[in-house]
Amino acid sequence: MIYKKDKASSETICQTSFSTSTPLVNELKKLDFGAKHFFGLPQEQKGSYLAGLIESDGCIIVPHRTRTDKGQKLYPSIQICFHLKDEPLAKTILLFLGSGSIQRNKRTVNNIKKLSESVTLSINSLEGLRNIVTYLNGHMRTSKNNKLYDLIDWLYAYHPKLFNQKPPKLVIDTSSLVTNAWFSGFAEGDGSFQIRATRGLKYRRTAISFELEQSQSTENVQVIMEKIARELTLSNIKATCQNKKWRVRSQSLLGHANLIAYFDKYPLYGTKIQDYLDWRTVYQIIKNKQHLHEEGFAIIERIKSGMNNKRIPTQNTSDS
Repeated sequence: MIYKKDKASSETICQTSFSTSTPLVNELKKLDFGAKHFFGLPQEQKGSYLAGLIESDGCIIVPHRTRTDKGQKLYPSIQICFHLKDEPLAKTILLFLGSGSIQRNKRTVNNIKKLSESVTLSINSLEGLRNIVTYLNGHMRTSKNNKLYDLIDWLYAYHPKLFNQKPPKLVIDTSSLVTNAWFSGFAEGDGSFQIRATRGLKYRRTAISFELEQSQSTENVQVIMEKIARELTLSNIKATCQNKKWRVRSQSLLGHANLIAYFDKYPLYGTKIQDYLDWRTVYQIIKNKQHLHEEGFAIIERIKSGMNNKRIPTQNTSDS
């Protein structure tokens, strides 16, 4: 793969052609099995997925001016945060958009800076911003859409040659969540699949749940979380802790079935897809009442022991 520096920013631009070229095929072979299948998603669904991902764990930053007081140029930026194990997904999106940079984040512990378990994908180049505007426009579902409007205005005001004409500011997508991949991208950020398998002296308890949490300070979070709960038959809970959050949770068989129908149609592309597939297997075991027997319960215990933070990341190098 060939990279170069964008003249208008310090961002590294990927020069790969997004066709069936050999360089792209070689890069895809290195990606996680879920991430590389993102390229097979229809274009419209890519826009919905990216919108959900950014509205969950991303931000759109638009400066109010073009230079700092010292004369340094200012540029907009779109940033998406990923868990370190989902760096292959970040690389996939970078490849797809054609530009970007990925940086390992740092955190301060006892006044000492250490590497954190997360990376940030940043899109700063004019070409990359133009590309992502094209995909996001009309697919956003929260008030972050206003930031997208600001970005469109900024790009057209200062770099009109990027477009044949000013892009229209399309309204928020109010369609049903089950009609596109937006919720898949949104769940990729802060969704989690949980399995409970507890052995007692006289009983065994088994249950599964899906949980999605967003900070109350997130723009328009209550409206979208209530829509998710309503359309997917999930419970909607507002936490009462100091840092208040909105949480939706699936605990009923109907809610589980709705999630399975959705994610089977609009899959996840990060490592979370592996947790989902394990979770779906346990759902079938419980549905068929196999968990009531020792053999079925032991299978659930084994699956649980390798999920979420206990999962060891693997990298697929096959063509399948």
